[in-house]
Amino acid sequence: MTKQNRKSDEITFSEYKKSGRSYVRARQWVTLIDESVERMEGSGKNRIDARAALQLNIEKRNERIQYGMKKDDGDITLAEAVKNLIEECAKEYDREKGREARRDVSTKREWDVFHSLLCPFEIANKKLNCIFVKDIETYRKQLSNARYDKHVTKKKHEPEYVYYSASTLNRIIRLVVTAIDDYYLYRPEKSPAIVLKQFKQSSPAKTEADFLVGEEFEIALAYFQKIREQPKYALDITCADVFTVALLIGARPGEILGLQKRDWNEKTGELSIQRTGEYEDGRTKTVGSVRVLTPPEIAAAILNRRCYGISTDDLIFPGTKKNLLSPSNLNKKLKR
Repeated sequence: MTKQNRKSDEITFSEYKKSGRSYVRARQWVTLIDESVERMEGSGKNRIDARAALQLNIEKRNERIQYGMKKDDGDITLAEAVKNLIEECAKEYDREKGREARRDVSTKREWDVFHSLLCPFEIANKKLNCIFVKDIETYRKQLSNARYDKHVTKKKHEPEYVYYSASTLNRIIRLVVTAIDDYYLYRPEKSPAIVLKQFKQSSPAKTEADFLVGEEFEIALAYFQKIREQPKYALDITCADVFTVALLIGARPGEILGLQKRDWNEKTGELSIQRTGEYEDGRTKTVGSVRVLTPPEIAAAILNRRCYGISTDDLIFPGTKKNLLSPSNLNKKLKR
């Protein structure tokens, strides 16, 4: 807590039980650094732990207030503002789930672009009230020239640098624009972020080379069957099953990785697509993605085999530790 004088009521303690265990809750009316008065609380196994938790929560609350004051004055860096924006999105996402904050893969890409496409540039360390149009224009040029090594490996290799995709660049642009616009929201000046236009998405037209046609389809299915019969690595069988089912039902990889036993009805032969594996809350990429499919015989046989002996909420295509199979591992297997 700060050293400023503030009126505080005495700390009150009360006991409660949760999941059969006894805890102590400490509560206190506190005058915070912005002169507002709030009732703060903290819990622990005993009064000492509860008091310590209370003091920690008061300090955190004051830190948030102090950050808000600096943000209002534009006295924080762009990197700090974007970082806080990502953290707030993750916390809000967790509150909607009604759970304790935990690692959320839905913000993983935001953190990736934060570290690779903001932190390395000079604008990241500029304070919000010191960012002007020329700074934004310079940053956009830097983004358009940004490249990365496409070979992700710790082994020595000749780097092959490629440009970031438009969707990746637009992800960091949205974060930066939101952070700067928030500062100028109630100010008469126009936000300089207006010049930070998004990059155009350019998707080349699909050709026959992008699809399996004719004999190629049967060759792929035969190859995956061979992998199942002669596996070399722990995940070979699982990956072969994933690729086979993906070919036969046309579902997204994330939708297949998120499948649980309760999604497969062996009696009716229906498969419910209800979630995408990379989203922890069980949502799909789009609302229209929720659907019921009737897989062909080969896919049905794979689902029956993999569902045998597992629990209702178990993943049908898990990783080695019964966890969500990593998309990156899946891509590596496919390249092999």
